[in-house]
Amino acid sequence: MSLFETSKETTGLDDDSVARSFAPVTSGAYDYIIDMAYLDESKNGALSVNFAFKAANGSELKNTIYITNRQKQAFYTKEGKQYDLPGFITANAICMLALGQPLSSLEPEEKSLRLYNYDERKEMPTKKRVFMDLLGKEITLGVQQIRENKSKLNTSTGKYEPTAEERLINEVDKAFRAADKLSVKEIQDGKVEPEQYAAWVKRNDGILRDKYKAIAGGTAPAATGPLFGTTAPAATPTPVGTADAPAPVANLFGQNT
Repeated sequence: MSLFETSKETTGLDDDSVARSFAPVTSGAYDYIIDMAYLDESKNGALSVNFAFKAANGSELKNTIYITNRQKQAFYTKEGKQYDLPGFITANAICMLALGQPLSSLEPEEKSLRLYNYDERKEMPTKKRVFMDLLGKEITLGVQQIRENKSKLNTSTGKYEPTAEERLINEVDKAFRAADKLSVKEIQDGKVEPEQYAAWVKRNDGILRDKYKAIAGGTAPAATGPLFGTTAPAATPTPVGTADAPAPVANLFGQNT
């Protein structure tokens, strides 16, 4: 039984549009092992997959990818048509490329993890639903470095609001199969050359995606010097999946061992 509702009109697959780490890495494509993947839920009810990836040099990347809205739906509706949520597309692609199975088919197991507790201000054993089948699998990720505003809790409203202080983070933008760098769509189309990987690297390698916005009454830090590199234009989300799109064929993807 699926933990969330997927669209009946879409495939949940990446359409090949080329559009967090302890120490943010420069934008680029990196090879990782999936070190952890567990299901979590926000206070508002949205589901996420919390990933931890580890590179051969020991560096780590952590990324929380939201896969549903508050109603546990992995899609949104616009003008009467359903579209997959971008986060669901990314998480689903990781599952397809690393394991050969869609996210909706995976059954997480309850495990006790040592996670940071913000109330207690220390790591504590916490029960989470872990996607055990994903652990140890190889994946290549297109990772963007993003400059954005830090947020701070407004005690009068109870909401987090952006501040003038900046931070650099990493965000998973695209996934590729580790063995040959092919995307989900390329595998389904029977292609053997990783054209989308090359296109993604050409567009994003070394590029900073700047989301920072000046705050009234605050002083914005100057984005100068090699720390920030070249600013990339904001990517435009592209709706994916249609009712007549080809259904995913799991055996095309195989399984990383």
